[in-house]
Amino acid sequence: YLIGESHYNLKDYARALAQYESFLRAHKGHRLEPEVKYSIGWTFLNEGNYLKAASIFDELSGGSDDVAHAALFRKGVALKMAGKRSEAERAFNDVPIRRKTGPFADNALHELGVLLYENKQFKKAQDAFARVVKEYPESEVLAEAYRMLGETFLNESDYEQARRAFSAAGAVKDVPRDVLADASFQEAWSLNKLKRFKEAAAHFSQFLSMYPKHRRADEAYFWLAESYYHADEYKQALRNYKE
Repeated sequence: YLIGESHYNLKDYARALAQYESFLRAHKGHRLEPEVKYSIGWTFLNEGNYLKAASIFDELSGGSDDVAHAALFRKGVALKMAGKRSEAERAFNDVPIRRKTGPFADNALHELGVLLYENKQFKKAQDAFARVVKEYPESEVLAEAYRMLGETFLNESDYEQARRAFSAAGAVKDVPRDVLADASFQEAWSLNKLKRFKEAAAHFSQFLSMYPKHRRADEAYFWLAESYYHADEYKQALRNYKE
C-alpha cells in the first residue's frame, strides 16, 4: 500500500494502481481496504477517468465513517468533472445532510452553490453560500463563499447586500489573493452602482495600487474615471480615462 502511495505521489498512476489492486487481492477484508479503495478513486480521478472514479467513491460512500464522508464529496467532484452535473448536485447536497459537522460539509455546500450559480439558479445558489458563511465561520472556503454570495446579490441588483458580502470576503483572515482581488473590484463596482462615487473611486484606486497587472485593470481604470466624473472631480476623471 505504501509503495502504491509513493508511486501516486510521483504521479506514476499506473504503478500506483497496480500496487493498490495487488494489496486488495492479497489482503481481503484488511482494515486499510477502504483507504486503499479511496486511493484508487483518487488515482482514476487524476488520470481523468472521472466516471470510474465516481463509481469507486460511490461504493465507499454508503457508510458513516470519515472515508465514506470524504468519498461522497469526491464522488460529487468526479461527477461534476465528468459533466454529470445533476448527479453531482445531488451528491454535494447529500454531504452536509448525512454529516453536517464533517470536514467536507462546507466544501460540498460551496460546490453545490457554484453548480447552482453556473446553472443560473441564483436564489438557490445564494442559499447555499449563505449557509456556508453562517454555519461554517472557520471554513477554508469562507472568503470564496462570501464572494460568490456577493455575485448572487449582483444578479438581483441588490448592490448594498453585494457590497457587504464582498467587503466581508476581503475581511476574512488569510483570504486568498485572487479572491481578495476579485472581491475588491466587485466591492468598488457595487459602490459605483450605489452612486457612492467618492467611495467607489477610493476603492478602485486601492485596487489598482494593489493589483496593477490584474486582468480587470483596464476595466478598473474606466470605472475609476467614471466614479471621479460623477463625483465632479473632472481632472482626475480625464487622467484615468486616458489610462
